[in-house]
Amino acid sequence: MNKKELHQRYRKLAEIAGSRVILRKTIIAHSEALYHQIKSPGVLENLTIDIDDFHEFRRYILFIENQWQMNQDFTYTIFINQDEIIGQISLYNIAFSNFRGEIGIWLGKSNWGQGYGKDALQTIIAYGFKELHLNRLQSHIFVNNLRSIRLFEGVGFKQEGIIREYVCKNAEFKDVYSYGLLKRNYF
Repeated sequence: MNKKELHQRYRKLAEIAGSRVILRKTIIAHSEALYHQIKSPGVLENLTIDIDDFHEFRRYILFIENQWQMNQDFTYTIFINQDEIIGQISLYNIAFSNFRGEIGIWLGKSNWGQGYGKDALQTIIAYGFKELHLNRLQSHIFVNNLRSIRLFEGVGFKQEGIIREYVCKNAEFKDVYSYGLLKRNYF
């Protein structure tokens, strides 16, 4: 199958069920609940984005809705109990011609350590490999974000190196680890 045929066969899903979570396409109606979660202590410090206020967060949500339409970013709101919003996960910077994409995830602090992040991550990995036919998934994680490092390593991602001063956060350049997962190593 050539790249054009493969691109025409991928399935863009607005909702994906995991074992414990449901991933639903992020829409503007999720903004208030997501903003409450992202502003919980310890969350924004470990993300590459900076959000100063609710209006800026809404602009971010509108941006990712636009990216969804352009097939560049599939961002999902993470739900538990059908209607409780606990965080967000993205498959972004998708390069269908090179069969790869990046994953980012965050949960509100009250939901850390309960297995929801692992389930959401495993769900998006399966979607990326099975439905989008990607070959490689990757993530960039701040070197001091031990919780995310354990999460990604726990589902099979391998540390591939350090990228020095990759992100400017709070007027300071920060290093990240580059993590990757290949389809052949997952199934």
